[in-house]
Amino acid sequence: FDSEICNMAESSSTSKLWLGVAVMVFYILNSVAQNELAQALERGSSCHSNVTQGFNDDYSKHCKPTKKFSKPFFIVWWNHSFLAFILPFVLVYLGAFANVKVDTLISAVMSDKGNKVTKKSIQKSDDEYPLLSSPTALSTQPPQNFFARITWYLLCHGMTWKQVWWTGLWTGALFLELNYLWYLGLPMPGMLPSEASAAANSSFAWVYVLSICLLGEKVDWIKILAVVGCLGGVALLAISDLTASSHSGNSTKTHVVFSFGILVEFGCAISQAFYFVAFRRWAIRHGKLPPVVSLLISGFEGLAHILFFWVGFIILNYSKIEPFEMPTSEQFKTLAMIATITSTGCLALMYGIALLPNPLIVSVATLVTTPAQYVADYILHPSQTRHLGALNIIGGALVVLTFAIIISRDYMLLREQDKSK
Repeated sequence: FDSEICNMAESSSTSKLWLGVAVMVFYILNSVAQNELAQALERGSSCHSNVTQGFNDDYSKHCKPTKKFSKPFFIVWWNHSFLAFILPFVLVYLGAFANVKVDTLISAVMSDKGNKVTKKSIQKSDDEYPLLSSPTALSTQPPQNFFARITWYLLCHGMTWKQVWWTGLWTGALFLELNYLWYLGLPMPGMLPSEASAAANSSFAWVYVLSICLLGEKVDWIKILAVVGCLGGVALLAISDLTASSHSGNSTKTHVVFSFGILVEFGCAISQAFYFVAFRRWAIRHGKLPPVVSLLISGFEGLAHILFFWVGFIILNYSKIEPFEMPTSEQFKTLAMIATITSTGCLALMYGIALLPNPLIVSVATLVTTPAQYVADYILHPSQTRHLGALNIIGGALVVLTFAIIISRDYMLLREQDKSK
């Protein structure tokens, strides 16, 4: 399937775009399902954010942390660790089914431009994998041994196991940091969820700025206007939530803590934007690597959490920032179910970054989960949508409109590129 995607990309960039959009729609539906599952599991609880994690999920923000299990680092570490479960499936695919076209193979073996893989570097593996030393043998058939075949596949695309491990470590560290910042800022005294949402949801604007600086994205006035419109939509949603909080008597806060909490959430937004852009540029090399590599790297992110990032428990426990505490058996069940569906959404995000021409579409898609949740509530829980007013509807519509405009603009640009080839 992955090789078919690569062939599709070579024949038509627009086909790859629409496939990426389909993946983003799956992510949006996954996020809605995650929220519904959280509500079902935590029925009667005053907050679902103690077990949910993800990028800007609406229900995980519009609540106050409960005393059930408020351990941000544990929740983030736990959810990210579940990414490792994709590794067996990816490795089986690479070890048994993946193929590389001959022209891709020869360019990877004989040239070190952009991928640092040469015939000499491949010959270093001659003792362990004899077939790897010969481009002719490689172009005829891949090694039959399972792990040798995976190594062969990686080398054909200019990668080694060491590079995969290193990429999984630094992307995993960024992923852990940005989600921990979200949880760190949300429960600060006087911090309203609407304020945290507005700050964290600004990440798409930072994605566009960083894409221009690091990905070579051209300045496009249509996209700029769409981003400004989306900022207006986010502001309207925040104002609506702030008004609802004031009407319920929850608007009391101290200015100092409020200011620091906003800075933390802005740090989360910038970190998320950098993660998306860095993943696109350095992890999958501007989208030149097969999309399956994004899943492989995501799996190694989860493995890095399990093998290395647990050290954070020791640091936070002895510094008394977050004393270690194990969940109860019931909490474990809830955490496991939420982490399973959350990790699926995270994998969809990474796969979308590999497919789509720029990460801006992915970033805006994370915001579409809010109006999508409104629609789901209107269908499944009509009583919960009575508080929705004009600001919610207009704000959600602006977010969805931005998503559609950016997709349409990229489609037109890619279509022009395909015609010029």
